[in-house]
Amino acid sequence: MRKDYTQYRVKDLLEDEDFLHWMKYNEEASAQFWQSWLVQYPQKAEILQQARQLYNFLHLQQEPESTRQDELDVLQGIQEKIAAPQAPKSAKIRSLYGTLARWAAILVLMAGVSFYVYKTLNKHQEKASWFTYQSEGTVRRLTLPDGTLITLNKNSFCRYSPLLSESDTREVWIEGEAFLEVSHQTTKEGRRKAFVVHMQSMDVEVLGTRFNVINAPARQNVVLEKGSVRVNQKGQAILLKPGEIIHIADSRLIKNQVNPKLYTGWLNGTLQLENTSLEEILQLLEYKYGYSIDYPQQPSILQQKMSGSLDVRSQQVLFHTLSLAYNIQITHQDQHIIITLEKPASNP
Repeated sequence: MRKDYTQYRVKDLLEDEDFLHWMKYNEEASAQFWQSWLVQYPQKAEILQQARQLYNFLHLQQEPESTRQDELDVLQGIQEKIAAPQAPKSAKIRSLYGTLARWAAILVLMAGVSFYVYKTLNKHQEKASWFTYQSEGTVRRLTLPDGTLITLNKNSFCRYSPLLSESDTREVWIEGEAFLEVSHQTTKEGRRKAFVVHMQSMDVEVLGTRFNVINAPARQNVVLEKGSVRVNQKGQAILLKPGEIIHIADSRLIKNQVNPKLYTGWLNGTLQLENTSLEEILQLLEYKYGYSIDYPQQPSILQQKMSGSLDVRSQQVLFHTLSLAYNIQITHQDQHIIITLEKPASNP
């Protein structure tokens, strides 16, 4: 049974075997517990942060020996100054100056250690423990410490720092597909806190709230449902408006108009069609699933429209339904699809 950590101080956490196990091994089960605990008790974020910082400071075994030894020599020198006797003038002056000198040296020592901790933690920030979530074979929803909601599609990953809400720039890393509803946060100065989603070849700076991202080896795109986002890639920055998709083609960012609902149907396992043309659906298959599609360039077929609900949990079922609805034949091999027109039945 887990302990009641609400009464724990920094010292107590540093002596707790479960906390130490999490910091040392960063296993998923431990990370999930502490993330849930932090969401439940956000007022304890500062204590948890201090405990993590002190742990990292005390366990930086990767530092070069010479550098660590130099720092220890400095601290030892300060300690020797604390212990060094003061030259006597009179009993009272000796006592007064001795007390002042000790306190001054202690303050210097504390300042030196604090500065060292600050520099070391910033230098080794990448070595800190991160929360990593994986959705294996099912859709998974999670709430970040700042209140942001993330829905992970099947076989997708999300990684972020447990101190995300403490930073002026909130950052997450997405692999696979996710839908994000970003909470509005401000700094102490009243400025909006930035929220950045990192992908393989581009970064998404969030200026609004609701959008879908796909970060897969063969495709990367962002579909905006509400608000606004800025997508950055190799010095190129493009602002998205609701109802737009951006993807990478030939190492460049390309923007198009789409129906966002077609790209977020996976959230409930269905694709809601509202007078949707076959051309829009084929575009969806290209952007979302990475298919290359050969189809007849006949407006009479491509502009046929359909309304209703399609099951997208199985692509085989989706292809079969489209074949019946549009009277077409769909043949696919790996990531290539060929669409041909069904011949009308001949009269006997």
